[in-house]
Order: sequence, then C-alpha cells, then structure tokens
Amino acid sequence: MPREWQPAKILYGNRYGNREYLARLAEAYICFLLQNLQPLSGVEASVHKLAGEISGRAFDSDLRLKTLLESSGYAEDYVRDRFRRAMGRTPTEYLTEIRIRRACFLIDVYGGTVPMAEVAQQCGFTDYARFSKKFRARVGLSPSAYRRSVMGK
Repeated sequence: MPREWQPAKILYGNRYGNREYLARLAEAYICFLLQNLQPLSGVEASVHKLAGEISGRAFDSDLRLKTLLESSGYAEDYVRDRFRRAMGRTPTEYLTEIRIRRACFLIDVYGGTVPMAEVAQQCGFTDYARFSKKFRARVGLSPSAYRRSVMGK
C-alpha cells in the first residue's frame, strides 16, 4: 500500500474503535492535507484549462492553438512556456500526442477496413503527408507499417 494511503487505512481499520482517537487522527490528517495542498496560481489554472480545451477539441481540424493560447489572457510565449513546464511538453506536442494515440486506437480497432486518409482526418489532420510524418516521429513506424504490424498479430 502506498505510504500516502496509510492514514486512510488506519482510519478505516479503527472505524469501530475509540471515537476520540479517530477524530483527532482525522483532524490531524485533514490539517496535513490542507497544509500540503498548493492552490493553482492564475497561470497554472489557465494552463490546466487550456490542456482540457486541447483534449476536448483535439480531433477538430479547425483547432488553432494560437487562438487558444491567446484566449488564456497571458502572452502567448509565456503561457506556452508555462504549459511546457506543467505538462512536460509544448501545446503542439500535447495535441499531436493525443491525435496519434487516437490514430493508433483506430488502426488497432479497424485494421485494414478504414483508409489511412480517413484515419488521419478523424484524428484532426487535414494533410495525410503531415499525419504520416508526425505518426512516424511519434511511433517509429509509418501508419501503413504500423497497420501491417497490427494485422500480423
């Protein structure tokens, strides 16, 4: 059991025990949580909202990251840098990762029944060559080679 779950285990295990002890233990645990929770700053909240918007609209080929970044209320370069720090990748890399994971899923599920151009389109790519390049960079195989590897299973 992870260390952070031990207080919860103690509380649950003693739920029929000494009520005063449990109340003090619960109070101490809540104080600990409140002292260690760090509220998101304005820019961090904007970054998480931005990540949610990107995830929610990832397959929309009309999605413009520049517009989303500008709508954050912060300078585009600043919010892009804060996004990279918080998420471990740039907004473009984040969007591409979501789209390529979806493409892999579609290829895994539909195999050879759906044309690759349609897979690219369903994942938000308007240009098949760009989709293929991004797919190869992320997966290490072209979309067609990936499909062959999946169908060979």
